[in-house]
Formats: sequence, structure tokens, C-alpha cells
Amino acid sequence: MALEKEGESKKKEAEILLRQAVDIYERVLGLEDTTTLTTMDLYSKFLRNRGAYDEAEKIHWKMLKGSEKLQGSEDEATITCMFNLATLLGYQKRYEEAEQMHRQTLHKMEKVYGPNHKKTETNIKALAETLMKLDKKVEAANLLLRACIGKLELDNPDVSKDISHVVHLLREQGQYWQAEVMLKYALPRREERFGSGSSSAREVSKDLVRVLLDQKKYEEAEKIQRDSLDSLFKVQDKVGKLDPDTKEDEWVLGAILALEGSYHAAEKTLVAALNLKDDAFENETPTSVNTAESLAILYQAFGRTDEAKEMYSRALLGFELVLG
Repeated sequence: MALEKEGESKKKEAEILLRQAVDIYERVLGLEDTTTLTTMDLYSKFLRNRGAYDEAEKIHWKMLKGSEKLQGSEDEATITCMFNLATLLGYQKRYEEAEQMHRQTLHKMEKVYGPNHKKTETNIKALAETLMKLDKKVEAANLLLRACIGKLELDNPDVSKDISHVVHLLREQGQYWQAEVMLKYALPRREERFGSGSSSAREVSKDLVRVLLDQKKYEEAEKIQRDSLDSLFKVQDKVGKLDPDTKEDEWVLGAILALEGSYHAAEKTLVAALNLKDDAFENETPTSVNTAESLAILYQAFGRTDEAKEMYSRALLGFELVLG
């Protein structure tokens, strides 16, 4: 506790000294001086860290004015100042102003760094978050979509998570065809880069199947799901061990076949999924529960009441085991 108080005391002292330094440098050297701007930047960080966003904002407006005159409107320091200012406006829930500043920053970043630079990507995400706050979800999704395409072109390994996030946003807005186009663009590139049975490729494949099902494109969804399963089996043959995703993928295929009206093929696939045995599946899993429930619904539709009851009982027992 004593050390914590001492630390806080030193921070306050440092902030006071920086405030005094800012006043002196601004008065003596003016805003168009690197020492003044650097000191202001340090001081604004102290203010931001303790939540004094309005005070930090005032400092940043001065910094922006000085940096534009000293280093130019497209200098890295000026652009960084603009980004930080937009962030501060967002912290104060002044989202319309934050949006405008992020847009201006993005325009300069694309010109100076290029559309696929990491700094540009960071600003795109920040602008998208701001647009979400303003309920401009479609535009936010399209912005993130553009960033994803850029990362795919650069073969960025971190793109898979971004893809899933964008797909989620697009599906929320009912923009299924856009999600489909992006995923069809992404899937062969993920397969070529990491292998068709890789987790990176499979995640994209799963998202594509979901989007196709959203649009009732069952035959195409079935083909993608079968291709994904075939790739998974090939990987398993090499490593000699069943992948935990196999059960889920078999269940999804069975569900797709049922949606297509291929009930007997669906039953065969779901039974195969339910009977998969491996050390990875010692206990009931959520997928086992889903599979048993799907079979129960199928049997009920066939009028096979006893089998339906058996599967419902298994699903209920599995549900209890999963929940503990």
C-alpha cells in the first residue's frame, strides 16, 4: 500500500512538472517546435491514463496545429496525432466527431502508408468500431471486409479471426452474398497457404457452410462440407488419430442432408457421427448431444417412435453430463 501511494505521488509530481514544461516551452519556443510537441505528447498521455480526456483533447488540438505547420499535414507525427485525437473523441462518446477525424486520418494513412499497412488497418478497425457505435453496421462491415481482402492478398496469417468477425457482422445485417463472396475468395487461399485440412482453412470452410445454409443453398453447402471432411480424414490418416472436429463435421453434414430431404443418407451420417469412438471422446460432448437430438427428430419424422425416444433420452442424459 505504501509503495502504491509512493508511486501515485511520483506520477502526480511528474504530471505537474510536465504541465509546467508545456507552459514554458509553448510560451518560449512556440507550438512549431519538436521539444514542445514531444513534451505535450508525454503530458497528454498522463492525462489520458487518468481519464482526463477533455484536457488531453485540448492538448492534442494544439499539437495537431503545431505539427501540421512544422512537419506538414502528411507527416507521420501529424497522422499519429490525428489518430490519437479521434480516439480521445471516442472515449468521450462524441462518436460523430470521432468518425470524421478517423475518416480524415484514414485518407492520409492510405496515401502515406498504403491501404494494407498495419497502421492503416488499425485505423480502419477503429473507424469501424466508431461506426458500430453510431449503428452504421453495414458500412462498418464493408470497411472490415475491405481490410480482410487486403490481408488475404498479403497472405497475412492473422486474417482468419478477422474473417470470422466480418462474417458475423455481415450475417447480422443479412448481407449473406457479400459474406459468401469473401469466403469463396478466402478459402482457396487459406488452403493453398496452410493446406486444405488445416485449422485455418477449416474455419473459413465452416463459415462458408453457415452462410450457404443461411441462403438455403443446401447442395453447395453439402459439397463444401464433404470436401472439408475429406481433407480432415486425410490429415487423420497421416497422424493416425481422430480429430476432435470430426464428430461436429459429420453432424453438420447429416443436418445438411436432412435439410435437403435426403433423410436416409442423413440418418446414416448421424449414426456414424454418434458412434465415432476415440480417446478424445471419452465423455459426452455438446456435438454428441446435438447429434442424438437430430436423430431423435429424424426418427420422429419417420414415425419410428421407440428409436426417437431412445435418442431423446440419450440427448437428455448427455446434456446433463455436459453440464455436470
